Amino acid sequence: MYVGCPNTPNDFKGYTLVLPAVSVGNVGQLSVDLLVTTLGLVRVGYLHSDCVLPVCGNDAFSVGKDTQGSLVTTTEVYYSEEKKIVVVQQRAPHVKGKQNEYCTSLIEWIQSYQFDKVILLTSSYSHERLDSQIQGGRLRYLATTALQQTCEDTLQNELKWLPLERRESVWGKSVGDSKQEDIPEQAKDVFIPGGGIAKRLFVQG
Repeated sequence: MYVGCPNTPNDFKGYTLVLPAVSVGNVGQLSVDLLVTTLGLVRVGYLHSDCVLPVCGNDAFSVGKDTQGSLVTTTEVYYSEEKKIVVVQQRAPHVKGKQNEYCTSLIEWIQSYQFDKVILLTSSYSHERLDSQIQGGRLRYLATTALQQTCEDTLQNELKWLPLERRESVWGKSVGDSKQEDIPEQAKDVFIPGGGIAKRLFVQG
């Protein structure tokens, strides 16, 4: 799945991976654009998968005459060795019916390259908010059990972030090919309408 540029790392042990879910408003993708430009990240490779619609175009991060005309594909990978961060930018949606396959391949890549932490940026429909989500900040986080044990205090007490409120989906009891009884306890009653593969990846991961 991952194709690295010449003379790039064979693994990302100790790195944090940040990637977007193609979701409503493209919030995750726009956030990744800011990370790449603000942190000055360098392209290190790309993800090749027939689960994502093909795209080819001029590099949006090109600056100066030396980089004009550089081409990018659907899913590019950027990193900073100094900051120990790897960022994926996905520029196209998934092929219909192939979300599960993509998530499986993505998880295999994450595990094989030994990432330390994974942050998935997504968004959700505003008209699906609960009463408790209408006032105050709109930012919510959802963490795995392992991450809660190490970062919960930082997220809630230092950053003052709010955990995503649990809510049963009104559209059914299953996520992709997973039945409710097969969903891990940490992923039950997670409702992210318009969030792309966010819940699916959370369940499979």
